[in-house]
Amino acid sequence: MKITAEVSQDGQQTALELAGALDDSNYSGLVAEDKAHVEVRSVDGTTYLRANETFRHSRGGETFQDVDTERWIPMASEQDSGFAMSTFYESFTAALPSDDAFADKQVEATTVRIDGQRVYKYSDVDTSQGEVALFIDEDDTLVRLEVDRDDDAPRSQLEGTIDFTEWNAVDDVEAPSGDAVYRRSER
Repeated sequence: MKITAEVSQDGQQTALELAGALDDSNYSGLVAEDKAHVEVRSVDGTTYLRANETFRHSRGGETFQDVDTERWIPMASEQDSGFAMSTFYESFTAALPSDDAFADKQVEATTVRIDGQRVYKYSDVDTSQGEVALFIDEDDTLVRLEVDRDDDAPRSQLEGTIDFTEWNAVDDVEAPSGDAVYRRSER
């Protein structure tokens, strides 16, 4: 699947695009916060990160210190849950309404188009994250989630728009070439 999002949480604006398997076996993408960004690829149990200079200096800590920004840093995938496809997916879908959110309610959808595709929009659905709008296609597949944080909600709650596309249709990615990967002995 492919996840494209522009969200705000804890006062931080984040844009991301990730595509791949939700079991974290194979995915790639880009996560950007302001001018800082990090590319990520996960292949065969190894996650590779490549951060720009801004990310390296502001958020990279020891991991990215003294590493050429053109190099990928390898790490075991289980150590990299912060950039994992499943972590972002679970964080975003936590805003989905509970199973009983529609109980005893007459919910009506409006028909809208997203990228030329006809979808059903369910608006003003209350959840633990605030109000959300769900966009479901004709095959009952989640296409978009819009989350509006309540005014009195903590800033730690997610707010923004998340698109879900290419379900079961994303090509596998390859690991970076060996000469593009940072090795600890290079320090």
